[in-house]
Amino acid sequence: MLCDLHTHTHNSFDGFPEATAHAMAQAAVDAGVGVLALTDHCEVNGQVQGLYPYFDQSASFAEITAARDAFADKLTLLRGIELGQPMEHPEQALTMREAYDYDFVILSLHNIPNIPDFYLLRTDRMSEQHYHMLYDKLLDAMIASVAFPGVHTLAHVTYPARYWAEAGKQFDIKPHIPRLTKLFEALCKQGVALEVNVSTLWKGYGFAMPDREVLELYKHVGGELVTIGSDAHAPCNVGNSIADGCKLLLDCGFDQIVAYKEGKQFFVPITL
Repeated sequence: MLCDLHTHTHNSFDGFPEATAHAMAQAAVDAGVGVLALTDHCEVNGQVQGLYPYFDQSASFAEITAARDAFADKLTLLRGIELGQPMEHPEQALTMREAYDYDFVILSLHNIPNIPDFYLLRTDRMSEQHYHMLYDKLLDAMIASVAFPGVHTLAHVTYPARYWAEAGKQFDIKPHIPRLTKLFEALCKQGVALEVNVSTLWKGYGFAMPDREVLELYKHVGGELVTIGSDAHAPCNVGNSIADGCKLLLDCGFDQIVAYKEGKQFFVPITL
């Protein structure tokens, strides 16, 4: 059984119009995905500061619930949310986290305070030294965010590597090993999983977020809990490269995916 635990409907600000919850669920069934999490974006700083289009939590949750009920005999559908930058506004973030009975909550950081989302930066004009400095700051923010209550997994820990690759450059992870080690120790302490985001595989970048070197470090530190997601924003991408990500996890010594439903943890063996 394949798991895809990071996907978005049209209720996310960057979701495709055709990405209804029903269409995403049907795409999962067609792709052989047995456990699907629909995790619409809730960029906390964006909601509070007006930096992103308004996210209608009520509409998202209701639509996902309807799809869950409609596909109950075909698919384990988890009602989820991707909570971005919660520590920038922790009180508001906690209100958003607790507003609905989410099964699965992704913690993500797309930007650091006073700096735009990495996808908005002119990476092609930045020096390697400057970019590495920004990634260090992002890792520090991740370390501080892991303790936020009620999150289950940390998304795309090497997120900036995607945009460095878009600029035609290879991202060297070695300078960040000490901070990554500290981050992974914090994940283990809090019982928060590490996500393998395979969107960079199906988009042709040639690596997952994170890739082998970082996953092996996580394993060495004592990390055992992993999740996996396509980060699909359209039905046609649900399940894409999940099998490749599972093979990577197996090669790094992981043999199961963790997920959460109705407050309970469950595991899905990785089999190819």
